[in-house]
Amino acid sequence: PVKMAFRSFPVEKQDYERRSGKVTNQRPISQYSVTIDREVKNDRSNAKYLVEQNIRNGVYFDLSLGLKTFVDKGVTLENEPYLTPLCKWAISQPGATIKEVFGGAEFASWRSTLQRIGMTVLNNPWNKFPTGQDAWTIVAQEFGGVILISEESREHDGELRDIASYSSFKFKQFMTTDRPDGRPDTTSPVDNRSTFEMMVRTDLVDGDNKLLLCCGTEVDALRRGVVPIEFKTAWDGTETGFFRDVVTVMQSELVGVQSIVTGVKKGDIRYEMIYVHKVVEKQVHDIKWKNNIMEAVGQSYSFLFDLLTRVKKFLTDHSACEVSFDPTMQQVVIKSISRLDAKKNGHGVTDEFLARLNILPDRSSTSNPLDSTRKAMQEFNLSKAFSYRRI
Repeated sequence: PVKMAFRSFPVEKQDYERRSGKVTNQRPISQYSVTIDREVKNDRSNAKYLVEQNIRNGVYFDLSLGLKTFVDKGVTLENEPYLTPLCKWAISQPGATIKEVFGGAEFASWRSTLQRIGMTVLNNPWNKFPTGQDAWTIVAQEFGGVILISEESREHDGELRDIASYSSFKFKQFMTTDRPDGRPDTTSPVDNRSTFEMMVRTDLVDGDNKLLLCCGTEVDALRRGVVPIEFKTAWDGTETGFFRDVVTVMQSELVGVQSIVTGVKKGDIRYEMIYVHKVVEKQVHDIKWKNNIMEAVGQSYSFLFDLLTRVKKFLTDHSACEVSFDPTMQQVVIKSISRLDAKKNGHGVTDEFLARLNILPDRSSTSNPLDSTRKAMQEFNLSKAFSYRRI
């Protein structure tokens, strides 16, 4: 039979009005630090710890302080292939196969990408107001039973020098320390290049069916050195908005975050004057229960389930594919590409990744990457990879 190299399907919101997917059984399988040089260390050297006493009224946190000395990782990420961080993490983990490394997952990606895909069903092309979801493109590639998903657009695009972008990082500096018993250092330049992250195994459930996901995410802070906490900022006297709440709930649930700590802001952004005057904490389940958020989140999980199921079926006949959503046409298109095509567009895996997990290159590639993979296999020291401990 002829392999279909192209498929498309419409996004019909009414198909999801009575459906309600969910995520369950979230469990971290790894916590790790990413250094300024973008190397992975299986430790908590970059972890930040929540300052509990700062969750209160009557604070004054100047979020414009140090704006001119901000060191942003956007420039570093501009030329980094999308899957390189995932590959570096994978080769530093125990496990003989890619399935073992990703905790038995069928899909691996970042929580923001999965959230964006799911919210596609909420898009309304006739709405004159922002819906929180625009066009997107992802690349999906299957390796040893695990489908890696990378997104064409990325959160950090160039250097962030405006106060709106900077203020959230400055708020984090006021709310965290480098040690569980330390004090916040609010005078040093804000530098977001080094991060503390975790990989979380999550089950995506729709009816009686489920898909096994592995989600990566940065961790803003740890409470009592254990519980992950998310930071947000919001203007005083304004609602966060329906779509922002859906984003918050989905991104939190995908990785098991239960608490959101928000800095309530005042000031004038035109004059780069922003300060936090109180800090409040909300539970994710409380956000989910208001303004039909639960219904929208459930529909989004169901759409994500359907999209991933279609991708998985398509990749039974292809090694890689490009998936895109056009909001003006309300249509998703899946087309076959080779792994070489993916690599040319910045979505390739590293030779070390292929060598460490004993994965053969794509046979459909027109070039011969086998030589570089064999060389990587010869150079790579497996004992080093297995010496890392999982936290």
